[in-house]
This record gives sequence, C-alpha cells and structure tokens, in this order.
Amino acid sequence: MACVGCDNTMVRFIRSVDTLESMKDFLVSHGIVRDTVNCPSCGSICNLKFNIGKEELAYGCKKQLDQQKCNFFRRAKKDTFIGAPHLSVDQILKFCALWCILPNPRQKTLIAEIKIKARIVVYWSNFCREVCLDWVYDNRRQIGGPGKVVEIDGSKFCRQKYKRGRLNEGQWVFGGVERGNARNFFVVTVENRDAETLVNIILQWILPGTTIVSDCWKDYNSLENEDFVQLRANHSVEFVDTAESGDIHIKNLRRLAGEHVTVNKKNIEKKWLSRKYSVPVFGLNKRHFEGHFAEHIFKTNFPRSRLICEFFKRAAVLYPPPH
Repeated sequence: MACVGCDNTMVRFIRSVDTLESMKDFLVSHGIVRDTVNCPSCGSICNLKFNIGKEELAYGCKKQLDQQKCNFFRRAKKDTFIGAPHLSVDQILKFCALWCILPNPRQKTLIAEIKIKARIVVYWSNFCREVCLDWVYDNRRQIGGPGKVVEIDGSKFCRQKYKRGRLNEGQWVFGGVERGNARNFFVVTVENRDAETLVNIILQWILPGTTIVSDCWKDYNSLENEDFVQLRANHSVEFVDTAESGDIHIKNLRRLAGEHVTVNKKNIEKKWLSRKYSVPVFGLNKRHFEGHFAEHIFKTNFPRSRLICEFFKRAAVLYPPPH
C-alpha cells in the first residue's frame, strides 16, 4: 500500500502514529521499509512485525525444514533511512516531522520535545538535509524564458565572533528568482565571482530569452552576448521604466524598446534576508550552505501540509529498503 499523498498538520501526524501498528503502516506506505521480504534461507515470505519487547521492527522466519527450523532474523531498520543511530523509530518519526514543520532556529524545541542531546539534533538535522539535497539535485530545472523576468544577485554569508568585531571569512552564494513565481528560483555557492563563473551559472539555470535584472556588477556586462536582455539597477535608486519606445536616458539601465519593466531586486533580496536569519552562525562551509538552501528549496516547493509525506517518500528514494 503506497501513499498517494497524505496531508498532515503536526498534531494530526502525531495522532496518526501513536501506536506501534500505525507507525509500521506509515513507514511501509511511504516506502521506508518493506512489508515483506523473502527469507534468504528457505525462500518463504517473511512479514514485517513489531517486536514489542524490544520495540523494534524486524523480519523473521521459523519455517520447519527437514531437520531443523529456519531461524532467519533481520532488523527492518538495517540499511534504511531509519537505520541511522541514536533514535528509536518513534523518535525518528517525531523528529523528522518537527524538522519539516518548524523553521530555524528549532534546536531547543527538538531537544525538549524528543528528549535528546544537542549533538544528536545536529547529526539528524544534517541527515535530513541530505534528503533535501537529493531531491534538489533530481529536480533541478531552468527558470525564466521569453517574456519572463528573473532577478539575480550575489550575497555573502558570514558571521561575527560573539556578534561583534570583524566579520569572519564567509561563503559567497549566487541566485535568481523568477518574478511573479517565487517558487522558481536557484541558489548556488560560488568560490570565484569572475565573469566566466557567473555567466556559466546563468546559462545553466536561466532559459534563453529571459529578461535579467541585476545590479551594476561589472562582471555581468558579458551577458549581453549570451542571448539575454540585461537590465542593471543601481542599489541606491529604484527605477521604474514607463517609456513606451526607444532608448531611455538613465545611467546603468538598458531595456528592449516598448518593454515595461520595474527594475528592482526586492524578490531576490528577500530570499537572502530570510536565509540569513535561518542559517546558523557556525559551520560556514560549502556543504553546510548547500544543505540549508536545499532545505529551503524543498520546503518552498510543497504545501506545508504535504511536507512530512514528501520528505519520507524522498528519504525512501535516497535509502531504498533492501529486499
């Protein structure tokens, strides 16, 4: 029985997995574990059972062979998403559900609700972000297209020691948001901010014919040779193009004749602002940022009520249960 898409609030989810049998049904329906496996010794079908005494899911076979019983036994958690250490099945379900629903910062809530240590919260949070990264890699798509406007910008994520003093070396990220559809966006970490790097990123993520709104960064100049229309907005001024045709005489602004385009970058700057509030001030490395942005991208692509369902279904794709 595969899940075809369940809607869950946090309260509804907790109620739906409040028994051992309901937990087993949820894990099976979302592909985390298999309902049955074949016994490697005798070939019999072994059903998934919850060992109440040890509170663990397992497969077992006690079929009588010629002179002895088949004693096949295997824990269902082995080599699956719920096979990672530290947490019971009940704790894993509740942790992942809370992790999906709650925004950052949520560490104190997870510690209090799941009754676990901070280091386990960090371990499992990174583990959950790997699931989001896998989904993002499989669902990458170009945004924009003819008649569409995409705002692009770069931003540096860095931290201050004890919230004061000089900023430590951080991580540059580059991204774009399609105007009118905030779910269509991309974010990538960059080591070099030269023209070649940025142009290659834009060619990879933005469809030809897109109108691009950028700042006055000189490295964007070469985009004019890449089948894109470039608009450059000065950060200190909000430009509104109301001309009907021909060139307009505003420094650092270019457009196609007859187009009406408001040149600002509020959408992409909102993305940076929201991410900077939620990205912790430790572990500033490329993988760390990719994980946090993947979490953001994953969560913005599904309704809140579908997050828990889609997360576990993706976890089953990343860690398919063995036969």
